[in-house]
Amino acid sequence: MKIYGSKDGVANIDDIIKYKPKLPSTTKYVLIEGANHGQFGYYGFQFGDDKASITRQYQQEITLNSILTFINTP
Repeated sequence: MKIYGSKDGVANIDDIIKYKPKLPSTTKYVLIEGANHGQFGYYGFQFGDDKASITRQYQQEITLNSILTFINTP
């Protein structure tokens, strides 16, 4: 599973595409619109990151729900 944000300036969409062949073909990709790199955790601003257009709480709720769905789906 690869979860990424549309506003992630650190692990951006170009990098996701570039490294996709290195992951299993069955990898599930989840794009969170408005999410940036820094809001996946609590470590502050990351150089090169873009400003999120959603709240940290909302981004982390989507992340958690995506992970729970992934691990609970046979």
